[in-house]
Amino acid sequence: MKHSQNEIERPEVTRRIIELLDKQNEKGLKKYGTTIDQVPDMSYDWKLMALEEAADLI
Repeated sequence: MKHSQNEIERPEVTRRIIELLDKQNEKGLKKYGTTIDQVPDMSYDWKLMALEEAADLI
């Protein structure tokens, strides 16, 4: 990876992952009006959410 003054040249796969995460963040913000970082831990059953996401993937 090359380092310029202000930006790192990232591999293609890394850029795609970052783009996907940014899109998911935008989607969640539009749907819920907040980011996942702003939600109290007690508001979600994180294990259930992970299982539901895994089921969606299957």
